[in-house]
Amino acid sequence: MKILVLDTIHGGTTIARHLQTMGHEVEMVDVYRGEAGIPAEHAITSAYDLIIHPTHLNPAYFLLRNLPYPRITHHEAVRWILGERKSHLPHPFIGITGARGKTTTAHALASLLPGEGILHSSIGTFSYPEIKKIGKTGITPAAILDICPDSPSWFICELSLGLTGLCDLGIITSNDTYSCAGGRYDALMQKISSSFSCRSLLIAPGIDVTHDNVVCIDDIVSISGDTVWYSYKGISGSVSNPLFLVSGYQMPLQLAVGAACILQISPDPLGNFRPLPGRMDTYEVSGRLYIDNANSGTSQETTIDAVRYARAVSRFNQVNLVIGEEASTICDGFTKENVLATIRNTQPFGVVLVHNGEYGDLAAILSDEPAIPVIKEATTLEEGRVLAQDIGEMIPVVLAVKTWR
Repeated sequence: MKILVLDTIHGGTTIARHLQTMGHEVEMVDVYRGEAGIPAEHAITSAYDLIIHPTHLNPAYFLLRNLPYPRITHHEAVRWILGERKSHLPHPFIGITGARGKTTTAHALASLLPGEGILHSSIGTFSYPEIKKIGKTGITPAAILDICPDSPSWFICELSLGLTGLCDLGIITSNDTYSCAGGRYDALMQKISSSFSCRSLLIAPGIDVTHDNVVCIDDIVSISGDTVWYSYKGISGSVSNPLFLVSGYQMPLQLAVGAACILQISPDPLGNFRPLPGRMDTYEVSGRLYIDNANSGTSQETTIDAVRYARAVSRFNQVNLVIGEEASTICDGFTKENVLATIRNTQPFGVVLVHNGEYGDLAAILSDEPAIPVIKEATTLEEGRVLAQDIGEMIPVVLAVKTWR
């Protein structure tokens, strides 16, 4: 066939290469930069047997609008290409998509699966059981074409804007949505429509989908405090972990529990699952506990979670809080009002305000509140961390500074 592949940036080049290996004649158009492949003006004058385009491309894009040929998405193209392998696909093949929680769900589930396998997530591609990082690419559907193992070992892949349909188990982690494709499509609807070819589907609450083998996490898992109870087709029990107290971890870990039940493996080892780097990462220095939640997404909500988590995993009710902004240019800033509300909500023993003048008289405001004995100021995360070491003997330190790392 003669095939036109649109969008070389988000995986189109990889798809084209695999199609050429299969014997097809392929042309590409770089729809965003106009650099790679052939000019769009040339493509509009050509005839094709098939057009392959990304889900996020505006359907009003002039090649899609004017070329009258059959078309499929990048997700569907990946399903077609991998489907040619047939008996050589990994098992179980697990695809994970959703607006949030994909990475944590993927890593938590990978920690449960026995034997050899490959985990592909937004923070890297890892081989198991040694958990060795073997690469880092994006989570476009095309990325898995070069990663998916030709073996019976398991494969977990995090995917943007939908599933490939080849999965033994598909997981949609969130009912959060947004508009895509130039505002023409709803992202959650795209993810749902891509899931129907999965053999089984596990969904977070609030997702309306009709699937022959759909399981809603609420039907097999319940949570109270730091403990999750599960029951599904003969597998039942409970697992406890302080991370279940942290809102950002609750649903991903519940989904990992539910997926384990569907795959008929025990979820109990999740009791030992540790936070991912930069996301409530926990470590000790000279016997003092640190909860590191300093990243570009640090917010009032995540800081309150971090303090709650620090109190849950330590023998102290008191915490020292290093809080603020190291770089004021980061999107969705941590405003003075946010910081003040967070401090009042968490009632730390000591506070180190990290800022470059953005918080004005905040230290003076806090000094009038006797519930906080110690208040210091710093300009960087590291300076704040060092200052917190001298506040209260062995009191845990929560790092909650919005910063690029």
